[in-house]
Formats: sequence, structure tokens, C-alpha cells
Amino acid sequence: MVLVLIMALQTLTQKQGGNRWSVTKLLTKLQDIVDDTTLDRDLKIYELDKKLQDLHSKLKLIQSLDEQGQDKTDAADVAADITSADVFNSSAFDGRDRAEFELLKLRKEVADANAAAANLNRPPSTVPTVPVQASSSNLPQFDLPDWLQRSSLACFLRRF
Repeated sequence: MVLVLIMALQTLTQKQGGNRWSVTKLLTKLQDIVDDTTLDRDLKIYELDKKLQDLHSKLKLIQSLDEQGQDKTDAADVAADITSADVFNSSAFDGRDRAEFELLKLRKEVADANAAAANLNRPPSTVPTVPVQASSSNLPQFDLPDWLQRSSLACFLRRF
């Protein structure tokens, strides 16, 4: 029975180590993608998105393996395992957060570029005004009776 438990713990430790190595490789690839200035923006967004999905699944698997390991480990060794897992996980989460921030910035650049392109294709929203001089008009001038000018015109103009 003890031998089976030791074998299960060794298998679990190997799985943890392999998945942590995979996370470390994914973090390195994510940083390489962010640093690569020759990549097209759309390709960079695709690559970051794909690698981040892989990283999320690996991190969930590692957390599950850590919980399983804590269940099978002696109480004296659990504290050391938790500390080790926390150090690795916080480093992995920091790398994940940096990559997600870069992805967010790239997507915002695309959205801003699309909005700018849409604004260029839209007709102007205001109609240009042409200044008109009163003296250049050829319209006849009418003199209104004094009582009409005071009451009706004033009331008419106040409405507008």
C-alpha cells in the first residue's frame, strides 16, 4: 500500500514538473511574440491569443495537480509544497498578465484604426455656411406699419 502511494506521488510530481516546464516554455514564447517587431499586428494578436489559451489550460491543470499533491503529501511537507507552488504560480500569473495586457493594447489599436477609417469614409456632419452680406441682396424692402412691427413681429421673433 505504501509503495503504491509513493508511486502515485512520484507520478504526480513528474506531471507537475512537466506541466511547469510547459508553462515556462509558453511564457518564453509569449515574451518572444511581444518582443518581435517584425510580426504583423494581426498575426501577433492571433499568436498571443492562441498561446494564452494554452497557458490558461496548463495553469488550471497545474492548480489541480497541486491540490492533488497536497492531499497525498504528509502534513509536514505540505507547507513546503504550497510555498514552492505559490512562487511558481505567481511568476506564471505575472507573465500571463503581461501578455494579456499586450494583447489588449493590440486589440485597442485595431479598434482605434477601424474607427478612424470609418470616420474618414463618413461625410461631414455639418453643412458649411456661406457668409451673405445684406447689401449684396436684390430683394425688395417693405416698410411695415409701426403697430405691426411692435407687436406681431416681436412676438414672431421671440418664438424663434
